[in-house]
Amino acid sequence: MKESRTEIYEAIDREREYQAIKHFEEPCSIGDFILIMRAELAEAEAAWNKQGCKRAIEEMLQVAAVAVAAMEQHGIHEEHGC
Repeated sequence: MKESRTEIYEAIDREREYQAIKHFEEPCSIGDFILIMRAELAEAEAAWNKQGCKRAIEEMLQVAAVAVAAMEQHGIHEEHGC
């Protein structure tokens, strides 16, 4: 089943709310966020290799939510510079 963009963003928002309860109370540097995202992406890759697509997508949702957390703390620099 293919979800709409709205449904996907809502899922990312739910994951972000969950993460806000457990993580990111203290400010993180962009480098910290990159390392966290890399670890989450590695989990997605491992899940894909061992458990298949569904579990990998769940892990990718966590990657997306961490990216949102980074932008919440550091803003969006649409000129593509930090």
